[in-house]
Amino acid sequence: GNAQVGTFTAPNSYNITANSATISFQVTSNSTTTLYSQLATGDAGNVALAPLSGAGGNAAGTWVSPKNLTGLTPNTTYYFRYRCDNASGTSFSTTGSFTTLSAAPTISVISYPATHNGATINYWLNANGYATTSLVRYGLTSGSLTNQATGSSTSGTTAVASFANLSGLSSNTTYY
Repeated sequence: GNAQVGTFTAPNSYNITANSATISFQVTSNSTTTLYSQLATGDAGNVALAPLSGAGGNAAGTWVSPKNLTGLTPNTTYYFRYRCDNASGTSFSTTGSFTTLSAAPTISVISYPATHNGATINYWLNANGYATTSLVRYGLTSGSLTNQATGSSTSGTTAVASFANLSGLSSNTTYY
């Protein structure tokens, strides 16, 4: 048959985490191709301005072309498309989109001064931009943290000094 530019199926995105994702299209070309992808944020129009990435060659035929993306920003919408160059010219897929997941809050314990029947757990809490209330779970063994105390709340994107007060503890007892 006559040579024709490459064609694509609808865009697909999967394995989405806070900082990675996989994108793919099914590509059909009746001549040898070079395939590129473009990725952008902001709005779908920006994808046409994005740099070309990941040149890969393939013989004529139909195949799925997955690409793993890493180093993405949490809670961000990304737009992507593929470009196919072959003997007949250049074609572009439709634009797809996905949104990365939010990053989980992070906690770093810094101290836990105790009294005869209580303790204060001091820690740094970074909510990574979402309203977050921390809970401190504790118990008599590391595998049985059956008690909990409500700790600090925050919603920022930087670590803030936080604490939770534990009361009613037994003296001379190790808690986890």
